[in-house]
Amino acid sequence: MRIKIVINFCLLLLVCGHVGAVHAAAANPVSEEKWQAIDNGLIKTKTVRFANGDTYWMKRIEFLSDQASPYSLFIPLSGYEATFRYVDPLAAEPAWLSIPLSTTLPARSGFLQTEQMSMLMNASNLFQTVHSGTVEEQPNYLPIYVYPTAEGYTLEVQIPQQANFVAEVWGLTSNQPLIDWEYDSAAEVIWHKIDLQYETKWSWDGFYVKTPATYTPYSAQSFWRLPTNYAAYWLLTEENSRASDELVWVMLDTALANQNEAGYWETLPQSNWLWQDYGIGPNFFDTRFNTDIASLLLKGYEKYHRAEFLQAAKMYAAFLMQHMNENHYLTYGTQEGWLVQDYGWTQPHLPTHVSLNHQLQEMNFLYQLYLVTEQPVYRDYADKLLYGIKNTGQRWLKPDGNLHYAYLNDGTFGLQDYPYLTYNDLVEAQNLLSRLYGMTDPDLLELMSSKKRWMDENGIYDYRSPEFSFEPLTD
Repeated sequence: MRIKIVINFCLLLLVCGHVGAVHAAAANPVSEEKWQAIDNGLIKTKTVRFANGDTYWMKRIEFLSDQASPYSLFIPLSGYEATFRYVDPLAAEPAWLSIPLSTTLPARSGFLQTEQMSMLMNASNLFQTVHSGTVEEQPNYLPIYVYPTAEGYTLEVQIPQQANFVAEVWGLTSNQPLIDWEYDSAAEVIWHKIDLQYETKWSWDGFYVKTPATYTPYSAQSFWRLPTNYAAYWLLTEENSRASDELVWVMLDTALANQNEAGYWETLPQSNWLWQDYGIGPNFFDTRFNTDIASLLLKGYEKYHRAEFLQAAKMYAAFLMQHMNENHYLTYGTQEGWLVQDYGWTQPHLPTHVSLNHQLQEMNFLYQLYLVTEQPVYRDYADKLLYGIKNTGQRWLKPDGNLHYAYLNDGTFGLQDYPYLTYNDLVEAQNLLSRLYGMTDPDLLELMSSKKRWMDENGIYDYRSPEFSFEPLTD
């Protein structure tokens, strides 16, 4: 006999007046966590109730033993004209499908819509905790059953019960459309990129990505908790709907709990190549991942005006500046500059390389923090990073016009750069310098021009367009 639980949507689907500005939905949300014992384990429930009545919820179910019958979650839906909208995983190019609710739904993340409510729901994830921020997935693609009721429908999400495994199901509900698909053309494009089921996972404690084979622990089914959050980046910077505003708030709120007392977000698994090259073990500091999440929190502060987001960004900045003080290579020119090492660890290790994209992102974050706080210390440290690049200038250029990836600890330049990431960082740097000083930097412009020519020659067009007037330099 199946164990059953009914999620009480009478509490979740609170009725309220329409909120005009979507970002107001995330004002003053109330978070709550509860747990409930069941015959074969424990259910933890996290809810975040927004001021407009929308509710985010997650169920985390921990099983004690194997059972022949699945565990079932029953989710009621109010309304009769119901559709399920999701990205077709079998299409050659990502394509949206919209289907009516029938007897079953595919085990996919998607948007449920009736004339009375809207819900973003993730298909269930089943996994086993390994260690070092790593989980091993047990693929669970059981269909979701649909039953008509007097009030609308009930969904039955079935989950295999396996000893020492954890299942998670989460959703975001509203009595208003979470996305206006008819008028929000950006939503279709952005939500194509938001894969929270196969390549990445949104979990109770953060954002997980597939583990690279160069990490320990590793398996073909393992995921590790990334310090930053790619989904939050796309939703915060490119999309503006109830769904994105509210999910991003939850994601940034979750990131706060993962920041350690020193001020940074640890990479918990071991990177085997960092261990071999530099003697850096697990729980290390990665400047790019950390500066990415700190930048998101700073943007989150500007959007939601939540003081804790700014506090976390400033706490990280203090740690970053201390890391800069202790782990840099000096460069000389019209002004002394620093090239700051990419990685840190609490134990002694060899000096690491300096990736141009890491250096630029650190600089951009500190300039952004200065613009928000008007505290000169952040600008001063960003200037050290700027002059670290300016003083090494043309040494970043490769003979083919591409850029070297990094300054190495032996004083040379090398390694293969990303196709367009570094260019995008250069664009952001010039945008910030234009705001700060009223002009762009000629040395960065030379790097941008060379990189853009190389991208155009190699058919790479996914790069970011500058917000300032930009004509690539010619030879």
